This record gives sequence, structure tokens and C-alpha cells, in this order.
Amino acid sequence: MSAILDIADLTVEFPTRREIFVAVDGASLTVEPGEIHGLVGESGAGKSTIGAAVMALLERPGRIAGGTIRLRKEIISGRDRAAMRSLRGREISMIFQDPLTSLNPLFTIREQLTETIKTHLSVTDAEAHERAHDLLARVGIPEPEIRLDQYPHQFSGGMRQHVVIALALCSEPDVIIADEPTTALDVSIQAKILDLIRELANERQVGVILITHDMGVIADTTDRVTVMHQGKVVETGATRLVLGKPSHPYTKSLIAAVPRPNVKLHRFPLISYDGRTTEFRINDLARNWSRPDTVSAKPLFEIGGLTKRFLQKRSFIPSRRQYLVAVNNVRFDIRQGEVFGIVGEWGPENPLSHA
Repeated sequence: MSAILDIADLTVEFPTRREIFVAVDGASLTVEPGEIHGLVGESGAGKSTIGAAVMALLERPGRIAGGTIRLRKEIISGRDRAAMRSLRGREISMIFQDPLTSLNPLFTIREQLTETIKTHLSVTDAEAHERAHDLLARVGIPEPEIRLDQYPHQFSGGMRQHVVIALALCSEPDVIIADEPTTALDVSIQAKILDLIRELANERQVGVILITHDMGVIADTTDRVTVMHQGKVVETGATRLVLGKPSHPYTKSLIAAVPRPNVKLHRFPLISYDGRTTEFRINDLARNWSRPDTVSAKPLFEIGGLTKRFLQKRSFIPSRRQYLVAVNNVRFDIRQGEVFGIVGEWGPENPLSHA
């Protein structure tokens, strides 16, 4: 099967007053239809820069200094802005880490979806609205007919990320670049987002570049993986082979850095890379922390029977009004000297309810 996206010897530079900073140094990778290709490495490795280069979204003075980017064997690197605007979104879409940067707070979800659909596809207003409804339902948003007319601030973080995925699918692209799409989400919502991306790749044969620093996400989701360090590709191949039998010391260190519940490490192993030694440490503060003995017996702060709901559907008849119950009869207290944790998924599980 021929690659839908081919990145060959890509070099990205950022000129400064004193020197030229090379963010990506001769990186190569390919993505096939229906494949999820993971791009992994620590912060500053050049992962997101590759995604920005493919989308022609490099911030100035960043520039592609060498190499080629091909979409279906056609070179797209070096195209002018007008040509890339017609390509961006229609054939290559991007899912950003923070959904609030992709959604306009002044427009409803319906307006944002239909605008994107009509920009890239020749459809009528009615067809755009129907497609927006179907997309929202497809990505797992409950009550899409009601949610379409709401604003981004009325969605939880996880639901906003579902909407961003719907936006990325509006134009039926051939390639999706997902830049840390689950970093800010809790584990259960993260799993749902990754399952959705995998399902869409299989169903629509979309090629996906999944940019992440999480080796667990790489292991569970991707077909192939490219490991980057200091702007260079140090290892690439099938995920099961790279993670099962890593050949480069840096890849071995990334795998060793994945926390294990039955082992406590004082520090990560030393590795040698290009004549320099890099040491990876972990923070020992959590291990040394202990519960204080000065916790007061008397509550300092109390919450009893707290309920919070949001009006979702208005009506002159009270019984027909619909509410989203965000907090339902919550009770707890906090004592002096105590650290009290609140944990849970994004957003309430309880759907719409009547008055």
C-alpha cells in the first residue's frame, strides 16, 4: 500500500539573532491510509513542529530549510499560502491539544460546524445542518439536536474535544494530525477519544499522525511509531517491535520511564547520545510525603446537599424545561491541616432532566 503522506529528510529552522536553531533535523516518516503513526519524544523533540510544517502553520521566522512533504505523491511543501489554505482543512486537518483554541466562544457549535462544512464541501444550508447533526452524533455527543445550538463554554473539556474531532472530520480529509489530543483529559475520556480516532481511521481509511509524549498511548493506539530526540528521528518501525525490542538507548529510556506500580526508581538510567550524557530523574517528593498529624477534628469548611443544574431547554411550561444536573446532592467537609482531593471524569454523567 502506497503512503498517503510522505515526509522525507525534513529540516525546520528558526533563525535567531545569534544563530540558527534547528528544530527538526532530517526527519523522515510515512503514513498509510487507515494507519495511526505515533510521533513520540520529550518536550522540545520537534514533534509538534513536524505537524505545523505539514499544515504550513510554522510561526515566523520558522521555515522549512530542506526535505519534502508529499501528499499522495504530490509535493506540498513550499506551496504559497493561498494554495495551502485550499489544502488545509479540506485534505489535511488538525486536532489541537486545547479545544478552546479551536472553537470560537462567540458562535454556537452548529454555526462553527456548518461554516466549516460549507467552506470545504459544495452543499446546501440544509445539507450542512444535517451533516453537522450527524457528525456530532458520530463522535458521541449526546442529545446532538440540543447541543448543536449551545456554545463551547456549555460543554465539558472532554465534550469540547469531541467537537474538535467533528470539526476535523467536516471536510472528509485524507490525513489528520492529532497534536496531544488527550493530554488535558482524564483517563476514561482519553480512552474514549483514542478509541474514536482508531475507529475513524479504520472506517474512513484516514491516515493519522498522533503526536504524544505518552508511551502508554503509543502502545495502545498506534500501528507504527517514530521516536524523536533533539529534533532527530532515532528509531522508527512497527509499534510492537519498537516497544518490544527497542534498539536505541533513548527509546529504551522512554520505555523505562513508564511508571510501574510494583517498582520504585530513584532515577532513570544514564544514556549516551551524540557524545553527551543525559540523565533522567524523577521527583522524590511524593515518596517522602506523609500525612500530617495536625489535622483538626473539627471541620473548617463544610458542604451539605449541594446541587447545581444548568437550564438546557427553555419553555414557558415548567414541566417541559430541561436541565443538565452538574452536581447532585454532594456532601463533604475539609478539616484544618488536611489536603482534600476531588476526582472524577470530565462533565456529569447524568443527562438532561426535567424540572
